[in-house]
Amino acid sequence: MVARYKRVAEALRNIRVGPGAAVFSPQVKALSLTFRFENYAGQMGARVFFRENLPRIQYHNPTLPITVTRDHAKDNACKMIVTMADGTTQEISMLRKESSRICSELLSVAKATPYTEAEEPAKTKQTVTA
Repeated sequence: MVARYKRVAEALRNIRVGPGAAVFSPQVKALSLTFRFENYAGQMGARVFFRENLPRIQYHNPTLPITVTRDHAKDNACKMIVTMADGTTQEISMLRKESSRICSELLSVAKATPYTEAEEPAKTKQTVTA
């Protein structure tokens, strides 16, 4: 039972901190990703971003609508569209890029504030007296 608790605690900690753990500016209203279902012609970075970084972004921005389209067509574009509050959109190409580069480009476009473990509330130790 303790091992299971440790695995769950580690999984939750990995969602809270790491690449992509940032709070977006209020000007960002929506995020849309489009990439191929399978790894094809340089779309591996988008898949890694989807699997590793996007859960952290969702965790820290729970009200941000995020749409992910994974298509089987070979001619679809590998891109991310960031919609701003004033209606403008900015497109980030994810083709032939590593997930860390995609994440850094998104954080700069979204004017995000990175989240660090130092911002976590201090845990209080509970003592049991018998």
